Amino acid sequence: MQDMQDTTLSCYIDELFGYAMVLTRNPAEATDLVQETYVRALKAKQSLHANSNVKSWLFTILRNIWLNQLRHERSAPQIVGLCTRIWINVHSRRLSGKRRIRSWWLPSAVPSAAGNRDRGSPGHDAGAL
Repeated sequence: MQDMQDTTLSCYIDELFGYAMVLTRNPAEATDLVQETYVRALKAKQSLHANSNVKSWLFTILRNIWLNQLRHERSAPQIVGLCTRIWINVHSRRLSGKRRIRSWWLPSAVPSAAGNRDRGSPGHDAGAL
């Protein structure tokens, strides 16, 4: 009887993976969802009634796990990235008295992991004014 129930649970693996792919659109996340579904189903297998629909039970478990993950992601603090560079235009005067615009990318006030490699260099001349 034990082997029959395990076989019954495992015969839906492809369908569960397909449903998880529809929900997540990511193969790695879909695989994780299916694995978590089977872990929870095996733990709760004794609560399944004899005349219950195993397929719908497994799909419900998968959907509930996915919804819980979405709720957790929404309630978790969000990491907001700051601009790592700032575009500036510098007006300078040439010896001839004409103005021109020099442009640079400068690192923002937040230190980056790149260190000094993130320093900007003179950009293009935007033309004389």
